Amino acid sequence: MTTLRTIRKADLIGSARHIKNDHYETVRFLLAADEAGVTVTDIELAPHRKEIYGYEDHIEIAYCLTGKAEIFDLANQQPHLIEPGVLWVAPKGSKFEF
Repeated sequence: MTTLRTIRKADLIGSARHIKNDHYETVRFLLAADEAGVTVTDIELAPHRKEIYGYEDHIEIAYCLTGKAEIFDLANQQPHLIEPGVLWVAPKGSKFEF
């Protein structure tokens, strides 16, 4: 990505970048294919689900707006409380569990 871009969530609803399943609902603003070097998603996790996530090709940066969750870093076996106002960064190759 080499130029300034604006992306509206409303424009992505119903597209291939809007995914809804039993685990989460997400709108993917930026993906690896966009060549921005990071992903940006709007995601709502389903309660009481545990899944392992991690990405080999990009950095994941997330910011919590509402709700609470615990994210567990599988590399160093450390839990992290995620709540409104918390940003976290998962480096390339990291694995974590919600």
